[in-house]
Amino acid sequence: MPILILTLIALLLPALAFPDAAVLEVDAAGQRVAIKKTYETQGWKNGEAICLSHGTQRIGCGRALMATPDRLWIGMGDKARFVMKGSMVGVSRPERGISSIASSQASTRRRDRGEHNFDVTFGGQLGTVYFYPELLFNVKLNERFTMGVAGVYKQYSDKDTFTATSMWGVFLNFTYYMEPTVFKGFGIQFGPGYYQLGVTYYTLEESLGLPAVKTQVFWRGTAKAAFNMDFGVGIGFQYVLKKESALLDYKFNGFLPFVSFFVGYQF
Repeated sequence: MPILILTLIALLLPALAFPDAAVLEVDAAGQRVAIKKTYETQGWKNGEAICLSHGTQRIGCGRALMATPDRLWIGMGDKARFVMKGSMVGVSRPERGISSIASSQASTRRRDRGEHNFDVTFGGQLGTVYFYPELLFNVKLNERFTMGVAGVYKQYSDKDTFTATSMWGVFLNFTYYMEPTVFKGFGIQFGPGYYQLGVTYYTLEESLGLPAVKTQVFWRGTAKAAFNMDFGVGIGFQYVLKKESALLDYKFNGFLPFVSFFVGYQF
């Protein structure tokens, strides 16, 4: 008698653990499937982990995405291609380990989409009368806005005129992204800044402080999971306040158009 009871339990346990539901639709491109709502699946909430199986063979685990009166959409990732429309699948809640793995995979997918909080870029700006390298650090404020600090530095000399010139600058940048995920796609950047221009002619020295404001429109790619690096290009202009110099007739003032390029790292 005990053997008979254990046999019945072994036969009924899979059915109790994996109630069957009909697959109504498979969206392989969107990596999701829709199953017919049953009494057992009524209580699932958006974002909750769900596992699908064929009999006792598990297909994979995903997340509840959206519920309609007759169906429940489940995000299955690349496992969606193993589900066939019209088939019957078992539905169950995952064990703790599987749930943790699903959360880790979801976190990885968020990183792949560019959902990072910090960004460092290094590149340069090329104008009609100048070129200098630029280092920029950004912090995510929300899904569309970032704030950052940019620094530039350049030094050069002219042996024919015995003149040496150095320049450094710092900008406070605010960036708005067109897409609701920062650090990728098209964006608009604006910010005030300050340049310090130093000139040496023989033994004479002069220093000029130049307030400035800068704006640009740019595009940047999506960081890849392996390195979280991307690149971008932009076009814009800056306005630099002109100050008179006794040693140098410099053209780095007024409205100055430029093109920019950079490589970024997100983390």
